[in-house]
Amino acid sequence: MKKVFLAAIAVCMYAGAIAQESKEEKINRMLKDGGEYVKEKKYKEAAASLQEGINIINEILGAQILTGLPVSSSGLNCDVANDQVTSLGTLMGAGMQVSRQYYNEEGKSISLTLQPNSPQLSSLNMFLDNKDDYPEGEVGKRVVVKEHKALLRFNISADGEEGAAGVAYMSMPFYSSVITFQGNGYKTEKEFLAFAESLDFDKLAVAMGFAKKE
Repeated sequence: MKKVFLAAIAVCMYAGAIAQESKEEKINRMLKDGGEYVKEKKYKEAAASLQEGINIINEILGAQILTGLPVSSSGLNCDVANDQVTSLGTLMGAGMQVSRQYYNEEGKSISLTLQPNSPQLSSLNMFLDNKDDYPEGEVGKRVVVKEHKALLRFNISADGEEGAAGVAYMSMPFYSSVITFQGNGYKTEKEFLAFAESLDFDKLAVAMGFAKKE
């Protein structure tokens, strides 16, 4: 009974130590555990351990990226508690998304999503750079926001009525990433684009590691 009791205490102490780990310490532990699993040829366990470490790294990177976005802009505000960093286990790759929601009391909202190393980047650039081969139409039209090319799709309203607030989508290549804007409650393209034009893209580039702070 005494041995069982001591063992239970040891487990609780270990669990407490794990709970108090910093993210950096947990990453190092996951990498170390992954290496040990590889030595033992336990590849499934190694993959799970390394993936958990990568997920934590992506959480840190996602939080860093969010520092490049404003808390409020163009009459819209956000609740940072609702920010999301989604990772599917690839290091700064396809599957990682960083999202922030902006809104106001008038019913306008914009969902901004950044996807580093986006698989959509190549096809998006191909459309934007080849006007003759890919004419504008149902896919959308080309626009420029602060020297950044983008694909804009703007629906006047869900039922097509003039003057009604509609849904807008814009995809923008940004270095090796793609930024997506989804707007609701906007009556004109100009009104929707004003939000993107208010962003500090230089600050965002620094936060994403694409540029150095001056």
